Amino acid sequence: MSAKVPHDDMAWQRIEALARSAAAPGPSTELGHAVEIAARNGGAWMDLLYASSPQITDYPGGADAVDALGRWMRQRGGLAPASPRGDTTTHLLCEVARVAIDTATRDVPASLDVATYLGHRLVVEGRSFVEANFGVRTLRDAMDRALALGRSIRPDDIPVSGELLRVVAAEAVHARRSMTYIATPEGQREIEAQLASLDPDKRKLVEAHGGALVDQVPSPGEIVATIKFWLAALDDARMGEPTSTTLDRVRRATTGELWTGLHRPLFRSRPDVLERFANELEEIRRSRTRT
Repeated sequence: MSAKVPHDDMAWQRIEALARSAAAPGPSTELGHAVEIAARNGGAWMDLLYASSPQITDYPGGADAVDALGRWMRQRGGLAPASPRGDTTTHLLCEVARVAIDTATRDVPASLDVATYLGHRLVVEGRSFVEANFGVRTLRDAMDRALALGRSIRPDDIPVSGELLRVVAAEAVHARRSMTYIATPEGQREIEAQLASLDPDKRKLVEAHGGALVDQVPSPGEIVATIKFWLAALDDARMGEPTSTTLDRVRRATTGELWTGLHRPLFRSRPDVLERFANELEEIRRSRTRT
């Protein structure tokens, strides 16, 4: 497979600037330790997903993972460097956050701070829509738990307005990086090998969300259309613009031929999905004035 990936260097430099996080960079070593613990124990943690009033000791390695996340928070740490093929560990971080949230108590609520800091960093620093959306969900879950405990979360960890455009631009940069890699022989071999190695349960999950496995690898035309779509969706975007302006521009980009040519299994940022994300983010931001 080969695809001539469109290049518009000036436009992409502008989009990359819009995607850049304003958060100060920080160390990620302890974040990596939390991921390693979650990778070893995530299956056992899932068995406790609907448990009533679980204790931190119920989760194998749970205390160590939350402690590592706590050290990362106290260091004002940041996310680990992004891979050209995208991050595959975000769901593991969110499993650690889930342990921290579910085991927080009225007398020992500190683990909520750990979860909200992670949610905050995923929103303001996330390199894709998936990362940012996990961040919003983590913040919402932590806020709901804090409310149930009669507590409040740290206001400094609630993102301010204006993050939607950065997230959209970050998803565009992520899509371009991924598609550019997939367009190479090495990239195609890797994604095909990953799909072929799926166990039956994961194979069913992938196909349920994206169709047959053969359709998971984008065609050359879909790669080109996806990158052109993002150029149109962020054409003349300006930092500080209203959320409605960002959403309207994405909606307009979905009305043309580029939208029909997109590779659907890899496309996560439909206008309705972005709008729900923006509404949730705004509700979280408003809560800053109520806590």
